[in-house]
Amino acid sequence: MGGVVLGILVWQEGGEFVVLLLAVGAVALGSLAAWLIRRKRKQQVTLLDPGLFEHPNFTAGISGQMLQQITLGGAMIALPLFLQMTLEYNAMQAGLSLAPLSLTMFAAAMVAGRKAGNRRPAALIRVGFLLASLGIAGIIPLVPRVDSGWWLVIPLVVTGCGLGLLVSQLNNYTLAPVEDERISEAAGVNSAAGSFGLSFGLAMAGGILLATLSFSFTHLTEDSTVIPPDEKQQIAAALEDDAEVMSNSQLAAQITGQPPEVEAEVLAINAQARSRSLQFALLVPLIAGGLGLVNSFRMMRLPDIKPSTSAEQAGLDFATFQDHPYQPRFLDTWTLLSWIAAETELLRVATNVLNLPLRQPRTGLVPAPWQLHDALTLARRPVAVLREQRHAVARRARQRDQRVAAHRR
Repeated sequence: MGGVVLGILVWQEGGEFVVLLLAVGAVALGSLAAWLIRRKRKQQVTLLDPGLFEHPNFTAGISGQMLQQITLGGAMIALPLFLQMTLEYNAMQAGLSLAPLSLTMFAAAMVAGRKAGNRRPAALIRVGFLLASLGIAGIIPLVPRVDSGWWLVIPLVVTGCGLGLLVSQLNNYTLAPVEDERISEAAGVNSAAGSFGLSFGLAMAGGILLATLSFSFTHLTEDSTVIPPDEKQQIAAALEDDAEVMSNSQLAAQITGQPPEVEAEVLAINAQARSRSLQFALLVPLIAGGLGLVNSFRMMRLPDIKPSTSAEQAGLDFATFQDHPYQPRFLDTWTLLSWIAAETELLRVATNVLNLPLRQPRTGLVPAPWQLHDALTLARRPVAVLREQRHAVARRARQRDQRVAAHRR
């Protein structure tokens, strides 16, 4: 991954051996995968279990994570440059102009995490990529036309909502199918995919921006009838060695002494080439969002997998909880016991500390509130379903014992 990103950065700086660096990175990544698979087949200890990638939900999840970070990275290099070079904002003004993106991203992540309910994570991920793509697509035509950051508020809010939905769902979707004993390496792969996506988005958007700027400035200069031929050659030679995004104020300070019509022509060419290069750079997050949207349709075809009940998968048979009804920050113990009994299959639950003075028993035939809640909760599950779930847990336990015995041999 490092070789791929390094190759893009060298291309961005106009260096040599770009194709060689990209090839070395790709070959190194393929060699690592082949080495891991070979050690896995020989039943040797591996740095990373390649079996993680056999689950379609996991591969779809890390693909979505990488594409989400490419979208974010590409936007985070193009938008600040637009605000500082085209609108000539300072760092504080540019940061405040981007606040709608970050604030709505944070708010959407919190709301989606709490209010998702029974909605499918894949459906929320699809909406997230759709909103992010629509927001970026709305910014692209505004780049050469707006003179204030206020025009970007609505597209930035839409993009932030989309990215917030993705942040709230992608990690859980990716790690849900992974067993507890492999969750750490799965989380590492997920984090590496996100880091690579962010680096790739930043490098690719920056490289395309500078390449487009150099190409557009050169061709617009050659087509100009105002700039003298000798100065056209100087501009072409300078752009070939060092292309740089500059505001009109910065460029005007460097071309003083030229005839007024030449200065005006150069500034007009700079504005046009700069806007075009920023638009092309924003295509990186737009394409990444589109690919993420396509990947989300694949997620929709896959079954949803809820995170496993860790206590039962760890082989626990009995769990107890303390009773502290006077602590408002604690859950009610009896309600918690009822919920756990309904959500698990073989786990037995009880209290290990019971506050008797505050838990007066009911008399007569009227059941206590927690007893009624317990009965209603458990009654929602048919007996046949509970029996099948117990059989499934028993099968998983036997498979776990077989894996442990094989590992010991």
